[in-house]
Amino acid sequence: MTDGLERLEKRIEELTKRLQRVEDKVFSGADEAPDPPAASSPIEDRRPAAPSTTRKRVHATTIISFVGRSLVVLGGAFLLRWLTQSGFLPHKMGSVIGVIYALVWIAMADIKAGHGQRYSAVFHGVTGAFIAFPLLVEATTKLHYLTPMLSAIHLAAFIILGLAVAGRRKLRSLAWIITLPAAPLAFVLAVKTEAMTPFLISLLLLGFVTLWLGYLRHWHVLATVMAGAANFGLALMVMDYVMASKRASVEQQAPLWEVLFLLFGLIALYFGSYCFRVFKRKRTITPLEIGQTLVVVLIGLGGAAMVIDASEHSMLPLGIVCLILSIAFYTAAYGLLPRRDPNRRNFLFYTLLALAMVIMGCEISFQPATTAIAFTAIALVAGALANGISSRILFLHGTAYLIAAIVRSGLLVSTVRGFAGPSVRFDEWMSVPLLFALIITALYPWFPRPQGRSIDMHLGRRSVDVFLFVTVLALGGLLVSLVAQLSPQGEDSETYRRVLACTRTGALALSATLLAWCSHRTRFRNLAWLVYTILVLGAFKLVLEDIAAGGAAGLFLSLGLYGGTLILAPRLLHRAANQKAEET
Repeated sequence: MTDGLERLEKRIEELTKRLQRVEDKVFSGADEAPDPPAASSPIEDRRPAAPSTTRKRVHATTIISFVGRSLVVLGGAFLLRWLTQSGFLPHKMGSVIGVIYALVWIAMADIKAGHGQRYSAVFHGVTGAFIAFPLLVEATTKLHYLTPMLSAIHLAAFIILGLAVAGRRKLRSLAWIITLPAAPLAFVLAVKTEAMTPFLISLLLLGFVTLWLGYLRHWHVLATVMAGAANFGLALMVMDYVMASKRASVEQQAPLWEVLFLLFGLIALYFGSYCFRVFKRKRTITPLEIGQTLVVVLIGLGGAAMVIDASEHSMLPLGIVCLILSIAFYTAAYGLLPRRDPNRRNFLFYTLLALAMVIMGCEISFQPATTAIAFTAIALVAGALANGISSRILFLHGTAYLIAAIVRSGLLVSTVRGFAGPSVRFDEWMSVPLLFALIITALYPWFPRPQGRSIDMHLGRRSVDVFLFVTVLALGGLLVSLVAQLSPQGEDSETYRRVLACTRTGALALSATLLAWCSHRTRFRNLAWLVYTILVLGAFKLVLEDIAAGGAAGLFLSLGLYGGTLILAPRLLHRAANQKAEET
Protein backbone atom coordinates (compact mmCIF):
# COMPACT_ATOMS: atom_id res chain seq x y z
CA MET A 1 0.00 0.00 0.00
CA THR A 2 2.79 2.43 0.94
CA ASP A 3 4.82 1.57 -2.19
CA GLY A 4 1.77 2.21 -4.38
CA LEU A 5 1.18 5.64 -2.83
CA GLU A 6 4.82 6.58 -3.34
CA ARG A 7 4.70 5.62 -7.04
CA LEU A 8 1.47 7.60 -7.47
CA GLU A 9 3.01 10.69 -5.83
CA LYS A 10 6.05 10.48 -8.12
CA ARG A 11 3.81 10.19 -11.16
CA ILE A 12 1.73 13.21 -10.13
CA GLU A 13 4.91 15.22 -9.58
CA GLU A 14 6.21 14.23 -13.04
CA LEU A 15 2.91 15.20 -14.72
CA THR A 16 2.97 18.53 -12.88
CA LYS A 17 6.44 19.29 -14.28
CA ARG A 18 5.33 18.40 -17.80
CA LEU A 19 2.27 20.64 -17.52
CA GLN A 20 4.48 23.48 -16.34
CA ARG A 21 6.80 23.06 -19.31
CA VAL A 22 3.84 23.13 -21.71
CA GLU A 23 2.51 26.31 -20.10
CA ASP A 24 5.92 27.95 -20.33
CA LYS A 25 6.23 27.09 -24.01
CA VAL A 26 2.74 28.34 -24.87
CA PHE A 27 2.93 31.64 -23.00
CA SER A 28 6.59 32.52 -23.34
CA GLY A 29 7.47 30.94 -26.73
CA ALA A 30 10.44 29.08 -25.27
CA ASP A 31 12.25 26.70 -27.59
CA GLU A 32 13.80 24.47 -24.93
CA ALA A 33 13.65 20.75 -25.51
CA PRO A 34 11.56 18.69 -23.08
CA ASP A 35 13.34 16.91 -20.28
CA PRO A 36 13.68 13.17 -20.68
CA PRO A 37 11.26 11.11 -18.64
CA ALA A 38 12.36 9.81 -15.28
CA ALA A 39 14.09 6.47 -15.41
CA SER A 40 11.86 5.12 -12.64
CA SER A 41 8.62 6.00 -14.44
CA PRO A 42 6.66 2.86 -15.29
CA ILE A 43 4.74 4.66 -18.08
CA GLU A 44 6.59 5.32 -21.37
CA ASP A 45 6.56 8.87 -22.73
CA ARG A 46 5.04 8.49 -26.23
CA ARG A 47 5.06 12.18 -27.20
CA PRO A 48 6.81 12.91 -30.53
CA ALA A 49 10.29 14.28 -30.22
CA ALA A 50 10.56 18.03 -30.58
CA PRO A 51 12.05 19.26 -33.86
CA SER A 52 15.69 20.21 -33.79
CA THR A 53 14.95 23.71 -35.08
CA THR A 54 11.78 25.61 -34.30
CA ARG A 55 10.61 28.92 -35.68
CA LYS A 56 9.90 31.61 -33.15
CA ARG A 57 6.61 33.42 -33.38
CA VAL A 58 6.67 36.87 -34.89
CA HIS A 59 4.67 39.37 -32.85
CA ALA A 60 2.69 42.22 -34.35
CA THR A 61 5.16 44.71 -32.95
CA THR A 62 7.98 43.06 -34.88
CA ILE A 63 6.04 43.22 -38.13
CA ILE A 64 5.21 46.88 -37.52
CA SER A 65 8.88 47.61 -36.94
CA PHE A 66 9.73 45.84 -40.22
CA VAL A 67 7.19 47.96 -42.07
CA GLY A 68 8.57 51.13 -40.45
CA ARG A 69 12.11 50.24 -41.45
CA SER A 70 10.98 49.55 -45.03
CA LEU A 71 9.29 52.96 -45.17
CA VAL A 72 12.49 54.62 -44.00
CA VAL A 73 14.42 52.83 -46.74
CA LEU A 74 11.85 53.91 -49.33
CA GLY A 75 12.16 57.42 -47.99
CA GLY A 76 15.86 57.27 -48.78
CA ALA A 77 14.97 56.27 -52.34
CA PHE A 78 12.69 59.28 -52.69
CA LEU A 79 15.43 61.49 -51.29
CA LEU A 80 17.72 60.23 -54.02
CA ARG A 81 14.99 60.97 -56.57
CA TRP A 82 14.60 64.53 -55.24
CA LEU A 83 18.34 65.10 -55.47
CA THR A 84 18.28 63.90 -59.07
CA GLN A 85 15.28 66.03 -60.08
CA SER A 86 16.72 69.09 -58.34
CA GLY A 87 19.93 68.88 -60.32
CA PHE A 88 22.25 68.03 -57.45
CA LEU A 89 22.98 64.71 -59.14
CA PRO A 90 23.10 64.00 -62.88
CA HIS A 91 20.21 61.83 -64.02
CA LYS A 92 22.38 58.95 -65.12
CA MET A 93 24.36 59.02 -61.88
CA GLY A 94 21.14 59.12 -59.89
CA SER A 95 19.81 56.10 -61.75
CA VAL A 96 23.04 54.17 -61.16
CA ILE A 97 23.02 55.05 -57.44
CA GLY A 98 19.37 53.98 -57.25
CA VAL A 99 20.16 50.60 -58.74
CA ILE A 100 23.05 50.13 -56.33
CA TYR A 101 20.76 51.20 -53.48
CA ALA A 102 18.23 48.50 -54.43
CA LEU A 103 20.93 45.85 -54.76
CA VAL A 104 22.25 46.71 -51.30
CA TRP A 105 18.92 45.70 -49.77
CA ILE A 106 18.89 42.45 -51.73
CA ALA A 107 22.35 41.76 -50.29
CA MET A 108 21.05 42.68 -46.82
CA ALA A 109 18.25 40.14 -47.30
CA ASP A 110 20.86 37.43 -47.87
CA ILE A 111 22.80 38.51 -44.78
CA LYS A 112 19.73 38.62 -42.54
CA ALA A 113 18.57 35.21 -43.74
CA GLY A 114 22.03 33.85 -43.00
CA HIS A 115 21.62 35.00 -39.39
CA GLY A 116 18.24 33.26 -39.12
CA GLN A 117 16.17 36.45 -39.40
CA ARG A 118 13.93 35.18 -42.18
CA TYR A 119 11.11 37.71 -41.89
CA SER A 120 13.56 40.57 -41.79
CA ALA A 121 15.23 39.16 -44.90
CA VAL A 122 11.91 39.06 -46.76
CA PHE A 123 11.18 42.68 -45.91
CA HIS A 124 14.64 43.72 -47.08
CA GLY A 125 14.15 41.92 -50.40
CA VAL A 126 10.69 43.37 -50.96
CA THR A 127 11.99 46.85 -50.23
CA GLY A 128 14.75 46.40 -52.80
CA ALA A 129 12.15 45.31 -55.40
CA PHE A 130 9.98 48.36 -54.64
CA ILE A 131 12.98 50.54 -55.34
CA ALA A 132 14.28 48.78 -58.45
CA PHE A 133 11.12 48.18 -60.48
CA PRO A 134 9.78 51.77 -60.64
CA LEU A 135 13.31 53.02 -61.29
CA LEU A 136 13.64 50.59 -64.22
CA VAL A 137 10.33 51.68 -65.75
CA GLU A 138 11.19 55.37 -65.42
CA ALA A 139 14.71 54.97 -66.83
CA THR A 140 13.30 53.07 -69.83
CA THR A 141 10.06 54.86 -70.73
CA LYS A 142 10.51 58.41 -69.38
CA LEU A 143 14.21 59.24 -69.22
CA HIS A 144 15.18 56.85 -72.07
CA TYR A 145 18.54 56.05 -70.48
CA LEU A 146 18.07 52.35 -71.14
CA THR A 147 17.44 50.82 -74.54
CA PRO A 148 14.87 47.99 -74.68
CA MET A 149 17.63 45.40 -74.68
CA LEU A 150 19.42 46.94 -71.68
CA SER A 151 16.12 47.33 -69.87
CA ALA A 152 15.32 43.64 -70.41
CA ILE A 153 18.78 42.68 -69.21
CA HIS A 154 18.42 44.77 -66.05
CA LEU A 155 14.98 43.31 -65.35
CA ALA A 156 16.14 39.71 -65.74
CA ALA A 157 19.39 40.28 -63.83
CA PHE A 158 17.68 41.86 -60.82
CA ILE A 159 15.04 39.13 -60.57
CA ILE A 160 17.60 36.35 -61.03
CA LEU A 161 19.71 37.89 -58.26
CA GLY A 162 16.68 37.98 -55.98
CA LEU A 163 15.83 34.38 -56.88
CA ALA A 164 19.40 33.36 -56.10
CA VAL A 165 19.04 34.80 -52.60
CA ALA A 166 15.59 33.25 -52.16
CA GLY A 167 16.76 29.85 -53.38
CA ARG A 168 19.96 29.90 -51.32
CA ARG A 169 18.11 30.84 -48.14
CA LYS A 170 14.88 28.92 -48.91
CA LEU A 171 12.73 32.05 -48.85
CA ARG A 172 9.68 31.01 -50.87
CA SER A 173 7.72 34.20 -50.15
CA LEU A 174 10.61 36.39 -51.33
CA ALA A 175 10.81 34.40 -54.59
CA TRP A 176 7.10 34.93 -55.21
CA ILE A 177 7.14 38.64 -54.40
CA ILE A 178 10.14 39.36 -56.63
CA THR A 179 9.06 37.16 -59.55
CA LEU A 180 5.35 37.92 -59.87
CA PRO A 181 5.83 41.50 -61.19
CA ALA A 182 8.20 40.23 -63.92
CA ALA A 183 5.55 39.34 -66.51
CA PRO A 184 3.42 42.51 -66.12
CA LEU A 185 6.55 44.69 -66.21
CA ALA A 186 7.89 42.90 -69.28
CA PHE A 187 4.61 43.33 -71.17
CA VAL A 188 4.28 47.00 -70.16
CA LEU A 189 7.84 47.79 -71.19
CA ALA A 190 7.39 45.88 -74.46
CA VAL A 191 4.31 47.95 -75.32
CA LYS A 192 5.90 51.24 -74.26
CA THR A 193 9.12 50.63 -76.19
CA GLU A 194 7.43 48.78 -79.11
CA ALA A 195 10.08 46.06 -78.83
CA MET A 196 8.77 42.64 -77.80
CA THR A 197 11.80 40.50 -78.54
CA PRO A 198 14.14 41.63 -75.68
CA PHE A 199 11.48 41.30 -73.01
CA LEU A 200 10.29 37.92 -74.29
CA ILE A 201 13.90 36.75 -74.10
CA SER A 202 13.98 37.90 -70.47
CA LEU A 203 10.75 36.00 -69.76
CA LEU A 204 12.20 32.85 -71.32
CA LEU A 205 15.33 33.21 -69.23
CA LEU A 206 13.31 33.75 -66.04
CA GLY A 207 11.13 30.75 -66.90
CA PHE A 208 14.24 28.61 -67.28
CA VAL A 209 15.67 29.83 -63.94
CA THR A 210 12.40 29.28 -62.05
CA LEU A 211 12.05 25.83 -63.64
CA TRP A 212 15.34 24.61 -62.22
CA LEU A 213 14.80 26.48 -58.97
CA GLY A 214 11.51 24.61 -58.73
CA TYR A 215 13.38 21.33 -59.16
CA LEU A 216 15.87 22.26 -56.44
CA ARG A 217 13.39 23.72 -53.92
CA HIS A 218 10.14 22.04 -55.08
CA TRP A 219 8.64 25.42 -56.01
CA HIS A 220 6.76 24.01 -58.97
CA VAL A 221 3.83 26.42 -58.87
CA LEU A 222 6.14 29.41 -59.30
CA ALA A 223 7.82 27.69 -62.26
CA THR A 224 4.41 26.96 -63.80
CA VAL A 225 3.33 30.60 -63.48
CA MET A 226 6.47 31.83 -65.24
CA ALA A 227 6.11 29.17 -67.94
CA GLY A 228 2.55 30.37 -68.53
CA ALA A 229 3.78 33.97 -68.86
CA ALA A 230 6.39 32.95 -71.44
CA ASN A 231 3.85 30.87 -73.37
CA PHE A 232 1.36 33.71 -73.40
CA GLY A 233 3.95 36.23 -74.56
CA LEU A 234 5.11 34.07 -77.45
CA ALA A 235 1.54 33.26 -78.48
CA LEU A 236 0.82 37.00 -78.62
CA MET A 237 3.93 37.53 -80.75
CA VAL A 238 2.85 34.85 -83.22
CA MET A 239 -0.65 36.30 -83.53
CA ASP A 240 0.74 39.80 -83.95
CA TYR A 241 3.08 38.61 -86.70
CA VAL A 242 0.32 36.79 -88.58
CA MET A 243 -2.12 39.69 -88.33
CA ALA A 244 0.56 42.19 -89.40
CA SER A 245 1.35 40.00 -92.40
CA LYS A 246 -2.30 39.99 -93.45
CA ARG A 247 -2.36 43.79 -93.18
CA ALA A 248 0.92 43.95 -95.12
CA SER A 249 2.36 45.98 -92.23
CA VAL A 250 5.94 44.84 -92.58
CA GLU A 251 7.28 47.76 -90.58
CA GLN A 252 5.13 46.82 -87.58
CA GLN A 253 6.26 43.20 -87.23
CA ALA A 254 9.46 41.66 -85.95
CA PRO A 255 11.83 39.97 -88.41
CA LEU A 256 11.06 36.35 -89.14
CA TRP A 257 14.37 35.12 -87.73
CA GLU A 258 13.66 36.79 -84.37
CA VAL A 259 10.27 35.11 -84.07
CA LEU A 260 11.70 31.70 -85.00
CA PHE A 261 14.59 32.21 -82.59
CA LEU A 262 12.16 32.81 -79.73
CA LEU A 263 9.90 29.91 -80.68
CA PHE A 264 12.73 27.41 -80.97
CA GLY A 265 14.28 28.89 -77.81
CA LEU A 266 11.08 28.05 -75.95
CA ILE A 267 11.32 24.45 -77.15
CA ALA A 268 15.04 24.17 -76.39
CA LEU A 269 14.86 25.57 -72.84
CA TYR A 270 11.83 23.67 -71.58
CA PHE A 271 11.84 20.45 -73.57
CA GLY A 272 15.63 20.26 -73.32
CA SER A 273 15.36 20.50 -69.53
CA TYR A 274 12.75 17.74 -69.44
CA CYS A 275 14.88 15.47 -71.62
CA PHE A 276 17.90 16.09 -69.40
CA ARG A 277 15.94 15.04 -66.32
CA VAL A 278 14.45 11.96 -67.98
CA PHE A 279 17.51 10.59 -69.77
CA LYS A 280 20.35 11.89 -67.62
CA ARG A 281 18.86 11.91 -64.13
CA LYS A 282 16.47 8.98 -64.72
CA ARG A 283 13.38 10.85 -63.52
CA THR A 284 9.77 10.14 -64.46
CA ILE A 285 8.17 12.99 -66.32
CA THR A 286 5.45 14.71 -64.28
CA PRO A 287 1.94 15.70 -65.44
CA LEU A 288 2.94 19.38 -65.28
CA GLU A 289 5.91 18.68 -67.54
CA ILE A 290 3.71 16.76 -69.95
CA GLY A 291 1.25 19.64 -70.12
CA GLN A 292 3.99 22.22 -70.64
CA THR A 293 5.58 20.06 -73.35
CA LEU A 294 2.29 19.91 -75.25
CA VAL A 295 1.92 23.68 -74.98
CA VAL A 296 5.55 24.18 -76.03
CA VAL A 297 5.08 21.96 -79.10
CA LEU A 298 1.82 23.69 -79.99
CA ILE A 299 3.21 27.21 -79.61
CA GLY A 300 6.75 26.47 -80.78
CA LEU A 301 6.25 24.27 -83.83
CA GLY A 302 2.68 25.33 -84.55
CA GLY A 303 3.60 28.98 -84.21
CA ALA A 304 6.64 28.47 -86.44
CA ALA A 305 4.41 26.92 -89.10
CA MET A 306 2.00 29.86 -88.87
CA VAL A 307 4.65 32.58 -89.19
CA ILE A 308 6.48 30.76 -91.99
CA ASP A 309 3.23 30.36 -93.88
CA ALA A 310 2.31 34.01 -93.26
CA SER A 311 5.71 35.12 -94.60
CA GLU A 312 5.16 32.94 -97.71
CA HIS A 313 8.35 30.92 -97.20
CA SER A 314 8.72 27.20 -97.85
CA MET A 315 7.43 24.90 -95.11
CA LEU A 316 9.66 22.02 -96.20
CA PRO A 317 12.59 22.76 -93.80
CA LEU A 318 10.22 22.84 -90.81
CA GLY A 319 8.63 19.58 -91.93
CA ILE A 320 12.05 17.95 -92.22
CA VAL A 321 12.87 19.15 -88.70
CA CYS A 322 9.68 17.50 -87.41
CA LEU A 323 10.51 14.21 -89.15
CA ILE A 324 14.05 14.26 -87.75
CA LEU A 325 12.62 14.87 -84.27
CA SER A 326 10.24 11.94 -84.72
CA ILE A 327 13.13 9.63 -85.55
CA ALA A 328 15.03 10.92 -82.51
CA PHE A 329 12.04 10.36 -80.23
CA TYR A 330 11.40 6.84 -81.48
CA THR A 331 15.10 6.00 -81.11
CA ALA A 332 15.20 7.42 -77.59
CA ALA A 333 12.01 5.63 -76.53
CA TYR A 334 12.99 2.21 -77.86
CA GLY A 335 16.72 2.48 -77.27
CA LEU A 336 17.06 4.31 -73.95
CA LEU A 337 13.78 3.86 -72.07
CA PRO A 338 12.60 0.54 -70.61
CA ARG A 339 9.38 -0.43 -72.40
CA ARG A 340 8.45 -3.01 -69.79
CA ASP A 341 9.00 -0.76 -66.79
CA PRO A 342 5.93 -0.80 -64.47
CA ASN A 343 5.76 2.99 -64.70
CA ARG A 344 6.06 3.40 -68.46
CA ARG A 345 4.97 7.04 -68.58
CA ASN A 346 8.26 8.16 -70.10
CA PHE A 347 8.07 5.57 -72.88
CA LEU A 348 4.45 6.36 -73.75
CA PHE A 349 5.11 10.09 -73.68
CA TYR A 350 8.06 10.03 -76.06
CA THR A 351 6.42 7.60 -78.46
CA LEU A 352 3.32 9.81 -78.58
CA LEU A 353 5.55 12.79 -79.29
CA ALA A 354 7.15 10.83 -82.12
CA LEU A 355 3.70 10.01 -83.49
CA ALA A 356 2.70 13.68 -83.40
CA MET A 357 5.95 14.74 -85.07
CA VAL A 358 5.47 12.24 -87.92
CA ILE A 359 1.93 13.45 -88.61
CA MET A 360 2.91 17.11 -88.38
CA GLY A 361 6.03 16.63 -90.50
CA CYS A 362 4.15 14.85 -93.29
CA GLU A 363 1.34 17.39 -93.27
CA ILE A 364 3.80 20.28 -93.51
CA SER A 365 6.20 18.76 -96.03
CA PHE A 366 3.99 17.06 -98.65
CA GLN A 367 0.98 17.66 -100.84
CA PRO A 368 -2.32 15.96 -99.79
CA ALA A 369 -1.94 12.98 -102.13
CA THR A 370 1.68 12.41 -101.17
CA THR A 371 0.78 12.82 -97.50
CA ALA A 372 -1.83 10.06 -97.75
CA ILE A 373 0.64 7.72 -99.46
CA ALA A 374 3.28 8.52 -96.81
CA PHE A 375 0.86 7.78 -93.95
CA THR A 376 -0.14 4.47 -95.56
CA ALA A 377 3.48 3.43 -96.11
CA ILE A 378 4.46 4.31 -92.54
CA ALA A 379 1.47 2.36 -91.22
CA LEU A 380 2.56 -0.64 -93.29
CA VAL A 381 6.11 -0.46 -91.90
CA ALA A 382 4.89 0.00 -88.30
CA GLY A 383 2.49 -2.92 -88.51
CA ALA A 384 5.16 -5.17 -90.03
CA LEU A 385 7.81 -4.22 -87.43
CA ALA A 386 5.55 -4.37 -84.39
CA ASN A 387 5.61 -8.14 -84.05
CA GLY A 388 9.31 -8.33 -84.90
CA ILE A 389 10.32 -6.12 -81.98
CA SER A 390 7.38 -7.26 -79.83
CA SER A 391 5.87 -3.80 -79.39
CA ARG A 392 2.12 -3.46 -79.03
CA ILE A 393 2.53 0.33 -78.92
CA LEU A 394 4.09 0.37 -82.39
CA PHE A 395 1.14 -1.68 -83.69
CA LEU A 396 -1.22 0.94 -82.25
CA HIS A 397 0.86 3.71 -83.83
CA GLY A 398 0.46 1.94 -87.16
CA THR A 399 -3.27 2.04 -86.48
CA ALA A 400 -3.10 5.79 -85.96
CA TYR A 401 -1.12 6.33 -89.15
CA LEU A 402 -3.57 4.19 -91.13
CA ILE A 403 -6.54 6.14 -89.76
CA ALA A 404 -4.81 9.35 -90.87
CA ALA A 405 -4.28 7.78 -94.30
CA ILE A 406 -7.95 6.77 -94.55
CA VAL A 407 -9.00 10.34 -93.83
CA ARG A 408 -6.33 12.04 -95.95
CA SER A 409 -6.72 9.81 -99.01
CA GLY A 410 -10.46 10.44 -99.33
CA LEU A 411 -11.38 6.81 -98.63
CA LEU A 412 -13.65 7.77 -95.74
CA VAL A 413 -15.41 10.52 -97.72
CA SER A 414 -15.91 8.27 -100.75
CA THR A 415 -17.34 5.48 -98.60
CA VAL A 416 -19.81 7.77 -96.84
CA ARG A 417 -20.78 9.37 -100.14
CA GLY A 418 -21.35 5.94 -101.67
CA PHE A 419 -24.03 5.14 -99.06
CA ALA A 420 -25.45 8.59 -98.30
CA GLY A 421 -24.87 10.92 -101.25
CA PRO A 422 -27.59 11.76 -103.78
CA SER A 423 -25.26 10.50 -106.52
CA VAL A 424 -21.93 8.68 -106.68
CA ARG A 425 -18.95 8.86 -108.99
CA PHE A 426 -16.89 5.80 -109.83
CA ASP A 427 -13.83 7.83 -110.86
CA GLU A 428 -13.30 8.86 -107.22
CA TRP A 429 -12.20 5.29 -106.50
CA MET A 430 -9.49 5.37 -109.16
CA SER A 431 -7.18 7.56 -107.04
CA VAL A 432 -3.81 5.95 -106.25
CA PRO A 433 -3.70 7.16 -102.61
CA LEU A 434 -7.27 5.90 -102.05
CA LEU A 435 -6.62 2.44 -103.52
CA PHE A 436 -3.32 2.13 -101.62
CA ALA A 437 -5.06 3.04 -98.37
CA LEU A 438 -7.87 0.58 -99.08
CA ILE A 439 -5.44 -2.29 -99.75
CA ILE A 440 -3.44 -1.69 -96.55
CA THR A 441 -6.67 -1.24 -94.56
CA ALA A 442 -7.80 -4.66 -95.76
CA LEU A 443 -4.41 -6.26 -94.95
CA TYR A 444 -3.75 -4.62 -91.57
CA PRO A 445 -6.21 -6.79 -89.56
CA TRP A 446 -4.27 -9.88 -90.68
CA PHE A 447 -0.91 -8.64 -89.40
CA PRO A 448 0.40 -10.61 -86.37
CA ARG A 449 -0.23 -8.70 -83.19
CA PRO A 450 2.39 -8.91 -80.39
CA GLN A 451 1.35 -9.71 -76.86
CA GLY A 452 1.24 -6.92 -74.31
CA ARG A 453 -0.76 -5.44 -71.48
CA SER A 454 -4.49 -6.00 -71.32
CA ILE A 455 -5.35 -2.44 -72.31
CA ASP A 456 -2.98 -2.62 -75.28
CA MET A 457 -4.50 -5.92 -76.35
CA HIS A 458 -8.00 -4.45 -76.07
CA LEU A 459 -7.08 -1.38 -78.15
CA GLY A 460 -5.39 -3.61 -80.72
CA ARG A 461 -8.50 -5.79 -81.10
CA ARG A 462 -10.76 -2.76 -81.42
CA SER A 463 -8.50 -1.21 -84.07
CA VAL A 464 -8.57 -4.46 -86.08
CA ASP A 465 -12.36 -4.50 -85.85
CA VAL A 466 -12.57 -0.92 -87.08
CA PHE A 467 -10.32 -1.59 -90.06
CA LEU A 468 -12.36 -4.64 -91.02
CA PHE A 469 -15.50 -2.53 -90.71
CA VAL A 470 -14.02 0.19 -92.93
CA THR A 471 -12.88 -2.41 -95.46
CA VAL A 472 -16.26 -4.06 -95.95
CA LEU A 473 -18.08 -0.74 -96.10
CA ALA A 474 -15.54 0.66 -98.56
CA LEU A 475 -15.98 -2.38 -100.80
CA GLY A 476 -19.72 -1.88 -100.53
CA GLY A 477 -19.36 1.77 -101.49
CA LEU A 478 -17.18 0.74 -104.42
CA LEU A 479 -19.87 -1.73 -105.54
CA VAL A 480 -22.55 0.96 -105.32
CA SER A 481 -20.41 3.34 -107.39
CA LEU A 482 -19.78 0.66 -110.04
CA VAL A 483 -23.51 -0.15 -110.38
CA ALA A 484 -24.35 3.54 -110.58
CA GLN A 485 -21.68 3.98 -113.27
CA LEU A 486 -23.20 1.13 -115.33
CA SER A 487 -26.78 2.36 -114.93
CA PRO A 488 -28.20 3.48 -118.31
CA GLN A 489 -30.49 6.05 -116.70
CA GLY A 490 -29.48 9.59 -115.77
CA GLU A 491 -29.00 10.77 -112.21
CA ASP A 492 -32.27 12.73 -112.26
CA SER A 493 -34.41 9.76 -113.26
CA GLU A 494 -36.67 7.86 -110.88
CA THR A 495 -35.22 4.53 -111.99
CA TYR A 496 -31.67 5.64 -111.13
CA ARG A 497 -32.67 6.55 -107.55
CA ARG A 498 -34.46 3.24 -107.05
CA VAL A 499 -31.54 1.21 -108.40
CA LEU A 500 -29.15 3.22 -106.21
CA ALA A 501 -31.29 2.66 -103.09
CA CYS A 502 -31.60 -1.08 -103.74
CA THR A 503 -27.89 -1.44 -104.43
CA ARG A 504 -26.98 0.36 -101.20
CA THR A 505 -29.28 -1.89 -99.20
CA GLY A 506 -27.69 -4.94 -100.82
CA ALA A 507 -24.20 -3.61 -100.04
CA LEU A 508 -25.10 -3.07 -96.38
CA ALA A 509 -26.64 -6.54 -96.18
CA LEU A 510 -23.56 -8.09 -97.75
CA SER A 511 -21.27 -6.16 -95.37
CA ALA A 512 -23.17 -7.32 -92.28
CA THR A 513 -23.19 -10.94 -93.51
CA LEU A 514 -19.49 -10.85 -94.30
CA LEU A 515 -18.61 -9.46 -90.86
CA ALA A 516 -20.80 -12.08 -89.15
CA TRP A 517 -19.07 -14.83 -91.15
CA CYS A 518 -15.61 -13.49 -90.19
CA SER A 519 -16.52 -13.63 -86.49
CA HIS A 520 -15.89 -17.40 -86.35
CA ARG A 521 -12.16 -16.74 -86.72
CA THR A 522 -10.19 -16.34 -83.49
CA ARG A 523 -8.87 -12.84 -84.17
CA PHE A 524 -12.34 -11.54 -85.16
CA ARG A 525 -14.44 -12.94 -82.30
CA ASN A 526 -15.81 -9.56 -81.16
CA LEU A 527 -17.51 -8.34 -84.33
CA ALA A 528 -21.09 -8.56 -83.06
CA TRP A 529 -21.23 -4.85 -82.19
CA LEU A 530 -20.20 -3.93 -85.75
CA VAL A 531 -22.74 -6.31 -87.31
CA TYR A 532 -25.59 -4.85 -85.28
CA THR A 533 -24.35 -1.34 -86.05
CA ILE A 534 -24.68 -2.04 -89.78
CA LEU A 535 -28.11 -3.58 -89.25
CA VAL A 536 -29.31 -0.47 -87.42
CA LEU A 537 -27.94 1.74 -90.20
CA GLY A 538 -29.74 -0.46 -92.72
CA ALA A 539 -33.04 -0.05 -90.88
CA PHE A 540 -32.75 3.74 -90.96
CA LYS A 541 -31.81 3.60 -94.62
CA LEU A 542 -34.86 1.52 -95.53
CA VAL A 543 -37.13 4.11 -93.96
CA LEU A 544 -35.36 7.23 -95.23
CA GLU A 545 -34.38 6.16 -98.77
CA ASP A 546 -35.93 2.92 -100.06
CA ILE A 547 -39.51 3.61 -98.97
CA ALA A 548 -39.17 7.23 -100.10
CA ALA A 549 -37.88 6.12 -103.52
CA GLY A 550 -40.90 3.86 -103.98
CA GLY A 551 -41.26 1.19 -106.63
CA ALA A 552 -42.60 -2.28 -105.90
CA ALA A 553 -39.69 -4.11 -107.49
CA GLY A 554 -37.11 -2.07 -105.65
CA LEU A 555 -38.86 -2.48 -102.29
CA PHE A 556 -39.20 -6.22 -102.91
CA LEU A 557 -35.45 -6.57 -103.41
CA SER A 558 -34.51 -4.22 -100.56
CA LEU A 559 -36.83 -5.82 -98.00
CA GLY A 560 -35.83 -9.30 -99.11
CA LEU A 561 -32.11 -8.60 -98.82
CA TYR A 562 -32.43 -6.85 -95.47
CA GLY A 563 -34.80 -9.46 -94.03
CA GLY A 564 -32.54 -12.28 -95.13
CA THR A 565 -29.60 -10.58 -93.46
CA LEU A 566 -31.58 -10.24 -90.22
CA ILE A 567 -32.07 -14.01 -90.29
CA LEU A 568 -28.60 -15.07 -91.38
CA ALA A 569 -26.29 -12.67 -89.50
CA PRO A 570 -27.46 -13.48 -85.92
CA ARG A 571 -27.16 -17.22 -86.67
CA LEU A 572 -23.58 -16.79 -87.82
CA LEU A 573 -22.78 -14.77 -84.71
CA HIS A 574 -24.43 -17.38 -82.47
CA ARG A 575 -22.42 -20.15 -84.10
CA ALA A 576 -19.20 -18.18 -83.55
CA ALA A 577 -20.12 -17.65 -79.88
CA ASN A 578 -20.72 -21.38 -79.39
CA GLN A 579 -17.41 -22.18 -81.04
CA LYS A 580 -15.64 -19.77 -78.69
CA ALA A 581 -17.35 -21.36 -75.66
CA GLU A 582 -16.25 -24.84 -76.74
CA GLU A 583 -12.65 -23.70 -77.16
CA THR A 584 -12.55 -22.16 -73.69
